[in-house]
Amino acid sequence: MFQKKKGTKNFYLSIEECILFKTSTLLVPKLLLYNLFFLVICSDFVKGQQTVCDQTELCLSIIGEKYSESEKKILLDNWNDFSGENLNDQFPIDKNIKTRVISLRFDGIGCIYPSFINDTAYRALFLNNQKDQRDYTKLSFFDSYYSDTVDGKFRKALPGILSENLVQTIVGKRESIERNESGAKEIYAFRKTWNSYYLPEIDRAFKAQIQSSPVKYVFFFIHGFNVPYALAHLQGNRMFKEIIENLPKSISVDEVLFVRVFWPALSEKKSDFMNNRCDITNNKLKVHKSKAYYFGTNRAYLAGNTLNNIIAKFPTEVSIQIMTHSFGSVVASSTILCPKPKISERQQAYPLNSELLKAFKESEDLSKHQLHFFMNAAGMPGVSTFSKINQQKNQNHYFYIGHNRKDKTLLKAFIPLIRFPTTKNSSSLGCNYRKEVSKVKHLFAREMLSDHFYEARTSNDKEHDFFCYVQQPQYRQFLITYLHSLK
Repeated sequence: MFQKKKGTKNFYLSIEECILFKTSTLLVPKLLLYNLFFLVICSDFVKGQQTVCDQTELCLSIIGEKYSESEKKILLDNWNDFSGENLNDQFPIDKNIKTRVISLRFDGIGCIYPSFINDTAYRALFLNNQKDQRDYTKLSFFDSYYSDTVDGKFRKALPGILSENLVQTIVGKRESIERNESGAKEIYAFRKTWNSYYLPEIDRAFKAQIQSSPVKYVFFFIHGFNVPYALAHLQGNRMFKEIIENLPKSISVDEVLFVRVFWPALSEKKSDFMNNRCDITNNKLKVHKSKAYYFGTNRAYLAGNTLNNIIAKFPTEVSIQIMTHSFGSVVASSTILCPKPKISERQQAYPLNSELLKAFKESEDLSKHQLHFFMNAAGMPGVSTFSKINQQKNQNHYFYIGHNRKDKTLLKAFIPLIRFPTTKNSSSLGCNYRKEVSKVKHLFAREMLSDHFYEARTSNDKEHDFFCYVQQPQYRQFLITYLHSLK
């Protein structure tokens, strides 16, 4: 039964009401558009029940009616990328359930956050001109470490981890790097040196947590594109709570470690949720002109590449679950799959991409690690992502793909009747465009890995929002199926 809620865009009709409405208005020319509209709605309904999502109601349920004004102020202060404050104490997964949580944060080129950056002390440095997506190194420690506007303050706050020769080389090429004409080797040299210095403390933190209980299951959650920092935290809370509530009885929460993964995927959403208002819809993004898709994709690749190094240190007997929404699937898949097939030969020659692919050649072998991927509304192509799936390398890896052929964001259906899902970073897998899911199934079958790939339609709604998906009965059933496969 569809339900009508007064004052909202939600509407629900029974199948009988749908049929009655269509037949009673069929011969009225003035109602032709309404006929077509309800024809679409009713035909979708008979294929499966759904919860129709309204953006205002979603915002109210997520933030507006859930938190006090003081709590909302904390979320507002930490809305943008790189705000720095760890929100886990103020906004835990569940105040009534004891859970163990680690947060991982990556900058714009896949550098890990050091543990000492856990407040807002460096906010002004990171958020300087943060909306400009024309700079490859924007929202990175590289950018802050060498920016002329910093006057050395940030550099003095960090240990001297880089050689003076590298420092002088990068500073000398600063202008050309910002124009993306050169400097790729210096950028990646910085990244490699930085991570070699700061990843060990992350490895020690995981080791301490895993050995303490001990931990048998690690659940990562990776947010998608254009998700502000504070909102990504709340998404993680909801994802982890869904996991806790639906774990099979054979798995105890005491055996689980939850990991929040943050990466700078833009924060261009409204943050109007103070004083009884609630609007967190997208701002207008000039992504085509600003190279936001292109640079955002490389950010996802690099975050996944660094995450590969972190997971490699885990004991192989630990079961690793990587849960994603939308573009987060690009980060997740990059932990085990090189993105080379997704980059054209012409683009591979581009210095920044060339250095990126060199970084992936140095990835750790995770073939012995138990990895399970739950990728919902996957904002990535299917065939090119999984073209190199291999029985020998991926025998211990399992994939659960949630898709929705009506998702307007994945379809890139921003103009009525026109769809562009394969342009500006293809999202054809998540919307099952031209039977992309079946094509990926064939790739797994070819490698005798058919039982390593599972898929389901997880929504009948056009809305792409994470919180809309988790309300759908199809999504929840697929999640339960996934979790019970871990027994």
